[in-house]
Amino acid sequence: MDTTGNSQESQVSGASPQTSSQSAQMPPLPAANVHKSFLQRFLGEPSPLLDTVEDCRRDSLYRLPCLAGFIGLLVGMSSLYLMAHRYSSHPPIVQLFLGLFPFQVFTFGACFLAMIPMMLRDGFRKSLDFISPSASFKDLANYILKSLILLYPIVTVINYISQFICDALSIQTQEQLLSTLGKGSDSLYWTCAALSAVVFAPITEEIMIRLVLNRAIRSIMPLWATLISTFAFMLMHGTPQYWPSLFIVGLFLLRARRVYGLKCAILLHSTYNLIAYAFIIIDSFGE
Repeated sequence: MDTTGNSQESQVSGASPQTSSQSAQMPPLPAANVHKSFLQRFLGEPSPLLDTVEDCRRDSLYRLPCLAGFIGLLVGMSSLYLMAHRYSSHPPIVQLFLGLFPFQVFTFGACFLAMIPMMLRDGFRKSLDFISPSASFKDLANYILKSLILLYPIVTVINYISQFICDALSIQTQEQLLSTLGKGSDSLYWTCAALSAVVFAPITEEIMIRLVLNRAIRSIMPLWATLISTFAFMLMHGTPQYWPSLFIVGLFLLRARRVYGLKCAILLHSTYNLIAYAFIIIDSFGE
């Protein structure tokens, strides 16, 4: 893959450089191009990882894993529905595991299995976008820290406004599953919940949403890939009062992937969940 600066610029723009006289005669950009330019600036493009010609051609390879993941989601939701009448009778730790069935087990499992031929052919790192721009641990840590410093105040304000609107309109809100199941639970439950929230969920969700779904949609509708994949991330969390802030979180995670690759998005997601998990622990044991 050609990774020189000049080749990347020509690949991203899709056109050869313009002379000053040619640029002066260029007509105004259509609305669609203006919209695309805005999304590119917001998401940190141009990206050495995602904007090369070869990588754009590979987007279509993720359609099959995306379809497999959708089928796995249907199977997982159906399984959970069939077990729903016995769901509340199980211990909290079993309920926690059953709650992972639709997305982290069936959806991710089907998606990952469909990616095995690609990984055998192209390698594990390339298939999972781990061939990211070289970055030191210090660079990743600085980026994640800056993102969290900006993200958490935004999320806090949005959640406060969302909760205020729900209360004003008498809209019933749902408590987070970890908090609901954790009331009166032992340390084993909280340990398993931590592994799920801080390790398992970030890995599976970033591969499913930021990698497979985003790239599969981008191969068909490039301008809508960001919005659709972020909406999917928002809807897969069953707490409607947090959907607005989850949409913002999804955009930050997508930007992290574009800047430093999937590993950065996983680390940012994991750190964000770790902080949120700490607040849940404090709130649960403070009652």
